[in-house]
Amino acid sequence: MVRRKKREQSCNVLEVDFGSFSQGIPAKSRVEFEALPLRRNVYYYRIYYVGLNTFFAAVLPLALLLFLNVRTAAELFKMGRADAERSPITIGQRKVTVR
Repeated sequence: MVRRKKREQSCNVLEVDFGSFSQGIPAKSRVEFEALPLRRNVYYYRIYYVGLNTFFAAVLPLALLLFLNVRTAAELFKMGRADAERSPITIGQRKVTVR
């Protein structure tokens, strides 16, 4: 069983109860995690975690997906037009060129 307690803003406490699984480990272990000063900086959090994470995880992939899809569709239309100009369609005995 794992319980997390938030003692203060910069320190998280993790208590783990190993119960019958403890072999050489105390039955209850306590680990404290403390944020470094850089992580506690408000500007670092806003710029790195919020801004850059949003850019690289959402905005950049979406922009690349849209750009590449539009380029692919444009090339497919060009290829379709070029094929239509090179191969005439025969209707009966008459050849019809589609432009």
